[in-house]
Amino acid sequence: MILLSINTLFCLTKLKDSETYHIYECKKTYNECNHTNDKKSKCGSVEFQYTREIEDIEKCKTETEMRTKIAELANQGTQICGRCVSHLYKND
Repeated sequence: MILLSINTLFCLTKLKDSETYHIYECKKTYNECNHTNDKKSKCGSVEFQYTREIEDIEKCKTETEMRTKIAELANQGTQICGRCVSHLYKND
């Protein structure tokens, strides 16, 4: 079971050569938002790599903010990994 801390922030990111966005843990430092050292997406199937070109569509959102934003984006047709999204809805 994966437990998300209250302070966990999330980024919605895709690799430039992909069509699907995945959720990664992020951290806020000063006025910046950066991916954490855990480079695996929440689904575990995609690894973030600084050497590859990425696109962040949302950065440093709380769990609630990310749920809302994902619903909006999905309704607009944005492809978002369902396995990543399911991690936002797991019970502690």
